[in-house]
Amino acid sequence: MRAGRKSWTRVRAAARRQSVAVERILLVYEGVAEPALERRSDSGSDPLDSRACALRAITHADTLEKPEWARCRASFAIPVESAASEDERPLNGPRVVAVTAKGELMLLNSGAIAGCRGSVSVFEQELLRSARRSGLSLR
Repeated sequence: MRAGRKSWTRVRAAARRQSVAVERILLVYEGVAEPALERRSDSGSDPLDSRACALRAITHADTLEKPEWARCRASFAIPVESAASEDERPLNGPRVVAVTAKGELMLLNSGAIAGCRGSVSVFEQELLRSARRSGLSLR
């Protein structure tokens, strides 16, 4: 985990010194990469329960993408992609990562995402604020 933090710190420092283009925004969900494609399990538990993933609570209502999230996502000048933390990323918990030619930079960690309390507008403000502090432009 420390190596990941060091690389994010290097990318953040490089972004502040010079213009670093963001290639895409990566939403790393807790567990499932594509919430809309998952179904309720046979056991009756709901893998899409927003209490299980704070990021999912922001982007989805049940199995459908929230309209306000769709508008927010469309407002970015770069692609927004999804990944599952259990499959593709070594760190646990949901997070939002900016992918650049110089590496990845965490914009929002699980605590910041949870602090949005399911609000798309708060999430958008926090994401843009974090990108600005890092010297990145998402729009």
